[in-house]
This record gives sequence, C-alpha cells and structure tokens, in this order.
Amino acid sequence: MAFTALHTLLNRAVHRAGIHRGVTAAKAVSRSEEIVKEFFGADILEVIKPLSLRGRILTFACIDSSAAASIGMYEEMIVQYVNEGFDKSVADRITIVTT
Repeated sequence: MAFTALHTLLNRAVHRAGIHRGVTAAKAVSRSEEIVKEFFGADILEVIKPLSLRGRILTFACIDSSAAASIGMYEEMIVQYVNEGFDKSVADRITIVTT
C-alpha cells in the first residue's frame, strides 16, 4: 500500500469541495500582508491593508496617499513575491482604494 503526501490529499479535498478559488485568494492576501510588512515595516499595516484577490487583481485599502504611492512604486515586486508562493501566477496587478 502506497502512502500519499498530506498536502496532496488536502489539495484534492479543497478542489473537490469547490473552495479552491477562495482558499487561493485568502493565501494571496495573507502573503501580500506579510510582504508589505517585510518591505515597509509592521507600522504600515495601520495605513495599508490588503483586502482581496479577484480576477487576478490584488486590492489594497489605503488611508494615506503617500503610502499608496509607495505601494504603487513596488507593484511589480509585490506581485512577483505574491506569485512565488503558488504553482502558477495568481495576481497580475494591484489596485489601491483610498478611503
């Protein structure tokens, strides 16, 4: 009897349950939060917050225009680091919503 790796079993279960898209989006948002914290420091999360991933667009909420500009300058790098955590690309660009 052959053994199957646990991560393989979990991935199959997620696909069968039909929640793969939501799980991928949640992982991408979590990963983007870690990346932003690493790039700009933990204090930035009071001003900028990753919200969602829909249609390969990662959306951030921002209450400070200078912080939004910083995210915009590093957009390609953030998208690249987010995509490194997945087998295939999940995000193409970033949208920033100011509040």
